[in-house]
Amino acid sequence: MQRDISVYRILISCPSDITEEVKIIKEELENINTSLLKKLNIRLETLYWEDDILPEYGNRTQDVINKQIVENADAIIAIFGEKIGSNTGKCKSGTIEEIEEIIKLSKKVFVYFSAKDISRDGIDKSVDEIKKINEFKKEYGSKGIYSIYKDNEEFRKKINSNLLQYAADIIKKKFNLYIGSIVAIVLIISISFLVYQVKTLINDITENKTTTKYITIPLTTLPERYEIGTITNNKQALLEYQKALMQISLWQNWYNAQVKSNYYQYSSNEIYNFYSNKQLE
Repeated sequence: MQRDISVYRILISCPSDITEEVKIIKEELENINTSLLKKLNIRLETLYWEDDILPEYGNRTQDVINKQIVENADAIIAIFGEKIGSNTGKCKSGTIEEIEEIIKLSKKVFVYFSAKDISRDGIDKSVDEIKKINEFKKEYGSKGIYSIYKDNEEFRKKINSNLLQYAADIIKKKFNLYIGSIVAIVLIISISFLVYQVKTLINDITENKTTTKYITIPLTTLPERYEIGTITNNKQALLEYQKALMQISLWQNWYNAQVKSNYYQYSSNEIYNFYSNKQLE
């Protein structure tokens, strides 16, 4: 049976010196599609000039780009490194013009600035470019919020977090759900295997010598993993959400038992009583 899939397109915009970050965005986006959005019939796709621009004649190159991909985007991820980009005749760079076009369309904007180390050989060439970037950063920062990253690992963490929040907003809007953190919950229940090993450190002090020993504590049986079913309407979404929360409470109780804590406070009955009173449309 063919299902209708809701597709949301994210424009990747950056000067030519940004390459690794583009790959990271595509990887993280596909991970979210596979682990989270597939069963919800939602898909996030990228729009990137190297992948999606077709040869076309126009008065300005940027006009062609705007027409083919910018106007069709639902959001933009813009990244600046050591280059501001080429002047378009309207803006200091194509990336800046694309940001402004997306803002005019009232779409979602994510802006990142790299704080990676600059090679000694490239410092002289980068001074003027970085000055222009800092000017734009100050201008943009007076109206919106941007993010700074120091390396690829930090960028991956930030882009993953932002894309998950973007996906959560889409889910809530599509199914009209007013729930706190559905993305975090789905990720928790999607974990296929959890290994947790508690080790107790014992110091055996004898005379002037300290001996350290590790004792491995065996774990109790893990709760069952919950698989989310296909969701096509509000009723199914609320039912699956309720079942997921019930299963999460079992994992929470299991965790507390292993580490002898009371970190998680929610019980199965509390969750069930709250959501059993919800009206399913």
